[in-house]
Amino acid sequence: DDDAVVDTPIPHRPHFVLGLPCRHAIAAAFCRNMQYTMFVCKHHLKETWAETVRGIILPVPDPKDVEVPAEILTVDLYPPTTKRTKGRSGIKRKLSA
Repeated sequence: DDDAVVDTPIPHRPHFVLGLPCRHAIAAAFCRNMQYTMFVCKHHLKETWAETVRGIILPVPDPKDVEVPAEILTVDLYPPTTKRTKGRSGIKRKLSA
């Protein structure tokens, strides 16, 4: 019966979206003497993501050592303009029946 529980897809559960079991699933697997790692998506396993960091990773350079062009240093940068609603925001409450 344990195989039926594992193989039954329930697509609306967060586990099937994220590929990570919730704490309740881990606790249930532990109570049934099952490995919780069988519920983890392969993309979250060490063997998968270790490939992405294999090789040389250089430290972040010192900002003093980075050459920035003069035309970039003179540009005025402002946040994007947004429309704001005037007045106070409405009160969100449940209407009584």
